[in-house]
Formats: sequence, structure tokens, C-alpha cells
Amino acid sequence: MPEAQVSCRPGYVAGDAIAGELVISVVLEEIFLVHDVSLGKLDGTVLRKRVKEGHGEDKLHDTGQVKVNVRSVTSNGEKLPLPPWDLTFRAGDGAVCDALEGAVLTMRKGDEAMLRVLDAAACSGLVASQLETPIVVHLAVLSVEKVPEKWDLSHAERLDFATRRKELSAELFRRGRTRLAASRYEAIASYVARPEDFKELQPQAAELRRQAWLNQAACLLLLSDHGRVKELCDKVLQEEPQQPKALFRRAKAQLGLAQHQAAAGDLQRLLEIEPQNLPGRQLLKEAKQELRRQDRQTAATFERMVKSLGSLPERERKDDDLVEAPDLDAEYEKLAQQTGVPLNRLKP
Repeated sequence: MPEAQVSCRPGYVAGDAIAGELVISVVLEEIFLVHDVSLGKLDGTVLRKRVKEGHGEDKLHDTGQVKVNVRSVTSNGEKLPLPPWDLTFRAGDGAVCDALEGAVLTMRKGDEAMLRVLDAAACSGLVASQLETPIVVHLAVLSVEKVPEKWDLSHAERLDFATRRKELSAELFRRGRTRLAASRYEAIASYVARPEDFKELQPQAAELRRQAWLNQAACLLLLSDHGRVKELCDKVLQEEPQQPKALFRRAKAQLGLAQHQAAAGDLQRLLEIEPQNLPGRQLLKEAKQELRRQDRQTAATFERMVKSLGSLPERERKDDDLVEAPDLDAEYEKLAQQTGVPLNRLKP
């Protein structure tokens, strides 16, 4: 067990009762590991702190059956008057709330953890009453079913497994389990991460990976993770440049990122492929409206700058005067104060 001694000089010791140097022995007894187990995107919605390490050898993976004991639930600092209860479910199927679905993955038999949940929707259905954040759940793993991991499967088995999980993920999305569906689509893509390794099954693996990326992007749009949506659609369009759904979803993400010109370009490409795409037409209209608003704002800013420059006083000088270079930083700062335009937008 790690141990250390810390020497403190008199000036660093509180109170007058201790004279001279103080030696403190510090023993490290336990480390609590904290992981972000939020589904869909790691945004700190659900944090898992392990408070007891189990003795089991097998970690829980997707489709494995797990039995857990919910020791206690605290809602906004108030512990609910509920006795502990057991839950048995198959990981990834959506039988329990998102907080439990994300937390149990990679846990072992005997592990105990405290979950800190900042989104009440992540605990939907955990108890009958309405919960208020922050929510703290004390959880213990009683048993874990060992299931084959992806590297234990042949390429054909991986493709079959990922295809079946894709069907379940679509059902989760229809049921409004957006975060869980997003995490499942990400896992599906990992099963076919290298289609070239699938030999004669390469076309099916590549298509499944593109579908998983596209569907994950659809989920993340609802979670406003626009940067990740753009990355996923970029991957799809590298392989299939005319993919309508990828163009549309990337355009929506670009609007969320205030990249209106790029969004308009994607939507124009989409309408060349599908001229009757009504959502695409409507979104292009919104993008153009935003571009016009930006143009008006830029024109007004330029007009204020020109007026400010026109009001500068002229000075008399002789032909033999030395011309000194102006202090551009000072001039830009003065102009920013006069016009109200941010300094970083004035400088070239």
C-alpha cells in the first residue's frame, strides 16, 4: 500500500499548539475511478465512480445479460425511501434507462459504483416517482454473462451480428431512445471498421458501415452534436459523394455550426440529385435567409467604418515632411471604440 511522509514547517501548520516541524504520514488506501458513461456523446450527463472493485474476470459487453442491485437512489440531495432491488436485463436492448445501460458496460461481478446523473431523462423509468437532478444511484453488479467479443468472431459472424443490432437500433430510435441508439450505431460501425478485411463480404461491410455512420449522425443531430455529425457525414461522402442523406444531414450540422455558405452548397448539390426534395428546399431557403442577414450586417459594419474614416481631421504638412508610419494597432483600437465593431473583425 503506497505511503508517504510530508514535512510541514511551522508556518504551514494551523494553530499555535504545535511547535516546530510537523511530519504527517499519508497512506493511499483506495483510488476511485470516475468515467463519463453518457450514451451518444460524452458530455458529463452520467458519471460513474467505482467505489468497490469486484472479483469477477469477465467484463460486461453488448448483448450480455447482467444482474444488478440498486442499493439507493438520491434525488436532488434527498434519499428516496426505497428498499434495494434487483434488475436483470440484457445490455444494449433498451430494457432499462440510459443511465444503467451506459453504466453497466465493462463492469465486472462484484463491482460497485455511484452514478451521478445530471439529466433526469437518463433515469426515466428507474423509479415510479419523478426525479430531480442531480440524481445519485448506488449500483452493485451481482452477475455478468460472458459473451463473445468482436475479435472472437469471424468476419461473417461480425457482419451478421452487426446487421441484427442495426435492426434493434432502428427500433430504439423509433421509441425515442436517441442516446442509446446513437451508441449502438457507433458500436455497429466498429464491428465493420475495416471492410477491406472482409474479402468477398467487403461490399456488404462497407455499406453497413456507411448506414451506421448515417444513422448515428441522425441521432446526434437530435442531440445538437453538430461537429460530430459533420465528421460522420464527411466519411460517408468520401465513399459516396452523391449520398442525399449525408448531404442533407451535413448541411443541417453546418447550419448549427454557423457555416451557412457551406450548408447552402451541400443543399444545392442535394437538389441537383433530388430536385423534389422538399426538406432540402426548405433548408436551403433558411440558409439563404441567414446569408442575406449576414450580408446586411456586414454592409452596416462597413458603412460605419467608412463614416468613421471620413470624419478623421486632416493635418497640414509640407512636401519635405517626414512621413511616419501610423501605429496600426492603436488606430484599429480607436476605430473599434468609435464604431462598436469588435477589434478582431476590423483587423485583416
